[in-house]
Amino acid sequence: MKNPYGATILDGLKNGVEKDKISVPILEAKDGYYKEFHDKIVVIPQGFDFKNVKVGEYKKNDIPTFAYAGNLIKNGRDITNFLEYLESQNLISKFIVYTKSFSFFEKFIQPLKGNRSIDLYQEIN
Repeated sequence: MKNPYGATILDGLKNGVEKDKISVPILEAKDGYYKEFHDKIVVIPQGFDFKNVKVGEYKKNDIPTFAYAGNLIKNGRDITNFLEYLESQNLISKFIVYTKSFSFFEKFIQPLKGNRSIDLYQEIN
């Protein structure tokens, strides 16, 4: 497949092309660059302005509902402690999960009583 962006960064370096701008997500990142590059730095925030977001009226959910999307890593990105805490509280709750890491949830699904649920879905790539 042809590169939709035309050239790669390495192509530009090979051809001796000088870069006009360096983009950073926050102004404080400027300090990570040599002073001679500071005039080339442009801040392009990675986020959005909440002032332009219209939020609907808040309606309290009768059942505390938690959601998680993504993969988990044992002893890294691991929510086992959180799930164990929820289980120990015996609260009415619902957990909606989109993941490929089903094994993290197996031991929590079987002991669930009628007042708790975990809905597992295959993560969308």
